[in-house]
Amino acid sequence: MEMTELEERMLNRIEKQVAGWKYTRWMLLVISIAMFFQYHLTQELAMLMVAAVGVTYSIINWAGNPAAILLLKVVESKRHNDSPDT
Repeated sequence: MEMTELEERMLNRIEKQVAGWKYTRWMLLVISIAMFFQYHLTQELAMLMVAAVGVTYSIINWAGNPAAILLLKVVESKRHNDSPDT
């Protein structure tokens, strides 16, 4: 499968994002929970809303972005099928 340089860079960025989500989801979840505790001390509504969004986003997307994961699998499969070894 022939890809342009731009497409290769975009694919590399998606691979990094998918790989990095394992650690990012934990950081987001821990920081959001810490913000919940901080909210109880300060009673600042904005902090509560940001914490709720962080927890919700990390739980909903816990397994990662399905579209990105599927794209990477399709490209890898296509590369494997196009290799001269087969």
